[in-house]
Amino acid sequence: MEHVVITVCQFQLDIEHWMLIMQYVLVVGFFVIGQHVPVLLQEVLKYLAPQPNENFIDGTLGTGGYTKAILELTAPHGRVLGVDLDKEAYQRAQETLAQDHIDKERLLFRQGNFSALRTIVAQTHLGKISGIVLDLGLNTDSLEHS
Repeated sequence: MEHVVITVCQFQLDIEHWMLIMQYVLVVGFFVIGQHVPVLLQEVLKYLAPQPNENFIDGTLGTGGYTKAILELTAPHGRVLGVDLDKEAYQRAQETLAQDHIDKERLLFRQGNFSALRTIVAQTHLGKISGIVLDLGLNTDSLEHS
């Protein structure tokens, strides 16, 4: 895996801070209420630098904003594994992708927590993964649909 970009409270963290943040998220339950618009989208894309036919993981799929942008840049065969606890996230992401006529077959969805990514990825046989994005917040769209 080449890149991991994590957005927390609109600050980017590199991989060195990953374990510290993960412990905080899993133990304390850190959430930020925000919009369903992906924060720092251009910055995330800059650091992930998706290329045609690469595969990525969106560990917090939500409405699919990051996934849509990544799929656009990884066409024609790149795929995104979208993971979300919310079982309705996949439907909302499909709607986002349909608006721009992106091949929805390139999005693999698994309901679950990003803390179980190792197991989820092993079950999907996604192949080489070029990067992961996690938007560690709770968006208003999720609140409205819960």
